[in-house]
Amino acid sequence: MQAKKIKTRIRRDWLDVIRTAIWYAYIEAKFLNSTNYEIAKFIEPDVFGKDEEKDINNHIRWAKYRRGKHTPGKELISKADQHVKGTARIINHVLWEVIRGRKPLKWFMEDGVNQLSWDVRRIIIKSANDKNELIPVLHITKNLRRIERLENLDALAALIIFLRIAVDQNQKEIALRIGRSIYRILLVMCVFLPLVHFKYGLVFLIYLYVFSILPRKTKNFDSNDVEEFCDKSSKLNYILLAAEDENIIKGKGISKKMYTNFLFDILDGKRGLKLIKEFSPSF
Repeated sequence: MQAKKIKTRIRRDWLDVIRTAIWYAYIEAKFLNSTNYEIAKFIEPDVFGKDEEKDINNHIRWAKYRRGKHTPGKELISKADQHVKGTARIINHVLWEVIRGRKPLKWFMEDGVNQLSWDVRRIIIKSANDKNELIPVLHITKNLRRIERLENLDALAALIIFLRIAVDQNQKEIALRIGRSIYRILLVMCVFLPLVHFKYGLVFLIYLYVFSILPRKTKNFDSNDVEEFCDKSSKLNYILLAAEDENIIKGKGISKKMYTNFLFDILDGKRGLKLIKEFSPSF
């Protein structure tokens, strides 16, 4: 019985594949022009150089991390984080549990929210009677655009949590609005590295675990919806590149924030109302 419990606990799924591959991509980005083998030796110098056969096995193991076929343990995650700060939080991010949706809703509303960054929590939490409380789902719609423009994993996790709350409370219209907001933030996030390389897999999981609970669907979601999303995200990227060439994005010290604001302006129709429909989801 004990052996069966352990096997269940360590079983992997497609979310583990995606989160591991994204974790590795963030590490790889800090080691420009380095091979997988060089990265592995730098992070785990103690396991290389002792035995040729073991070196080969360790190289293969790291290649599996790159493809998401093997999930690193806590010790390795900690070692990698010492060299590339923030990568432990990425692979262990609450977002992955929020997408999977297996934990009780109360856990997401309490423990899950407490793991989000302050820039997100200050929008979705209010102080009342000397206590911090999650704002009611009825009030989230006026804050959707603010959350979207944070354009990070924490903001995405917050939106999915509120979607699950709205569905649980049978707030159908609000759930649909939050779903569209999730779609928008994903469109922009998947324009930039490293998520641009994982957009198909990530969005497939969002459709599988998150959009599948949306009310009043006109049709069942399928791979065409995922491909349509990827095409739209690519179009946003082309628009951004064209804007750069034509010096449309102006400012002193252009930053990623200016790029993301430009893209959200497009989604908001500030660069042409017809673009709102072009980049809207099918629900």
